[in-house]
Amino acid sequence: MKTKRIFSLLVTVLLLRGLSFSAERITLEEIIKLAIKNSPTVKEAQANLENAQAKLTETRADFLPQLSLGSNYSRSQQTMNNFTGGIVKLPEKENYSYQFGLRQTIFDGLKTVKTNSQARNNLNYAEIAYQKANDDVAFEVLQGYYTILKCIQMVEINKKMVEQALKHREQAEANYKAGLATKSDILRSDVEVTNSKINLLKAENDLIKAKTSLNSYLSRPLTEEDSVEERGEETIPKEIKLEEMLKSALSERAEIKEMLYQKDSAKDSIAISRSNLYPGLSLSSSLGWRDDKFPPGTSSWSIGLGLD
Repeated sequence: MKTKRIFSLLVTVLLLRGLSFSAERITLEEIIKLAIKNSPTVKEAQANLENAQAKLTETRADFLPQLSLGSNYSRSQQTMNNFTGGIVKLPEKENYSYQFGLRQTIFDGLKTVKTNSQARNNLNYAEIAYQKANDDVAFEVLQGYYTILKCIQMVEINKKMVEQALKHREQAEANYKAGLATKSDILRSDVEVTNSKINLLKAENDLIKAKTSLNSYLSRPLTEEDSVEERGEETIPKEIKLEEMLKSALSERAEIKEMLYQKDSAKDSIAISRSNLYPGLSLSSSLGWRDDKFPPGTSSWSIGLGLD
């Protein structure tokens, strides 16, 4: 399945980088697995997939003959009047009976075939939905991971900006004392220091938000501290052909595949409804035994065609 290959490529990219927690070191691949494991959306998609698999197995059973088994046991005692007017009890009588039956559908307007086809389309849809749920979670985690990296870089940049602003402030004050600058130059440098500190505070808050967002996907405490390390390098193809990208997107897009399977399932549903316009033909047979002894000795059998 193409979506599985896409997910594999995504994981390959993730392996080039790592996430280091304060208590333990964990790879980004493990983070994605943890997020998928704890995702309610993935759990729901998995339950739908398992249900679709069970439905397909159930429809396959409709092609097989229906087997029926039955047994009966009865015990009775009769009485009669003798010539003196008294009541005489006859010996108890036991009856045993067993019956074995088979019923095979011969024609039902293709209802069984279309029901099986619909179940297969529903299973294909559930598989796509399950894989899409996994990919969506992986993408969200990846996006959150790179957001953290970006925020870390912004914090470092703003720290340098604060240091640079402080140096400008010191230089402006030195120039003022030397008579090379005015009081407004010092005030301007003070504003620069204040703005750089505000930007640093914003960057640090953005980093906290990014870590909190990632923790929510991992079902971890939102206040747990992480330390992210950037590892390895990633390469992007120098030449990307737009036509090939569009073709790949149209043929492999999960939403498009889902709609196609839904369309096929709807066609099967129409065919199932039309099958009710036709009479059903089935072959049935039975074999039974009945006697007052065990095992029964008297047997009977029957075979016939029936219209539903």
